[in-house]
Amino acid sequence: MLMEIMITIAIVGLMLVPVFMMQSSTFRALSRYSSRMRLLFSAKNSLIQEIDKEHATKKLSEKQGQKEGVERSKVDQSLAFKNIKNLYKHTVKVRSSRGQKESIIGFTYKPGQEKK
Repeated sequence: MLMEIMITIAIVGLMLVPVFMMQSSTFRALSRYSSRMRLLFSAKNSLIQEIDKEHATKKLSEKQGQKEGVERSKVDQSLAFKNIKNLYKHTVKVRSSRGQKESIIGFTYKPGQEKK
């Protein structure tokens, strides 16, 4: 009787080990992707706050520069947008504690003053 119980426990254990291993690897992958998504949402929020702040103050400076993690510059002339005047590119680069690097790029158009 005792031997049958031990064999039954061993068989159940052998069947459950792969299930627990799969669960563990799924949780690790989910944690990794969750961390990456949190990093990207943080970068997106920084980009949106910078653009909204510029629209609220109605100032978009001509100078290039980096401010609070958001780099602003005029659009490169080699891009497809080169014919559009007053188009600015905002780049947010972030790095996680694990060393992952992500960047988000946004564009802002500031219409020029019409000449009379």
